[in-house]
Amino acid sequence: MENAAQAQSTFPWDQLVLKLIDWPFLLFIIVVFLIFLMKDQLKGLVDRSNVKITWGDRSIELNELADNVDQDIDPIKERIDLIEEKLAKITMDEVPIEQVNSDPEPTADDIYKVLHVGLANPKYKYRTASGVAKDAEIPIQTAQTILTSNPNIRVVKARDGKELYAPR
Repeated sequence: MENAAQAQSTFPWDQLVLKLIDWPFLLFIIVVFLIFLMKDQLKGLVDRSNVKITWGDRSIELNELADNVDQDIDPIKERIDLIEEKLAKITMDEVPIEQVNSDPEPTADDIYKVLHVGLANPKYKYRTASGVAKDAEIPIQTAQTILTSNPNIRVVKARDGKELYAPR
């Protein structure tokens, strides 16, 4: 009788051991162990921001990808904005206003407008000369003169051959 009472009061160690060697628990232990062993390598992999993708003879680095996308999309956004403005003017029966000025020498006010109005638009990272001129409300030739002569402005060639401008 004593043996039966003692057998019922003892902890079922055999069932606990069977549960611990069951596959979900073992998988968890193995994953935790591997992460612990490879924590430095995993940290280095996560910390790297420059991953290079190569296919055939072409390759691209991920840190360049965002810049390339901005170079391609910003001129398109400018064109869409210009089309929307012209469409709004046409629907309101207004004649599109284009400033035609043959003033070859940009004024200090024109330079200020280009740098602080045209290039400071947060919608675009890269701008075309026509987009900057439109925002600054100055002639395109004047804007292009300012953009190409200012050392604080970076000039980049787009894939379609147009020059794009961005502050350094």
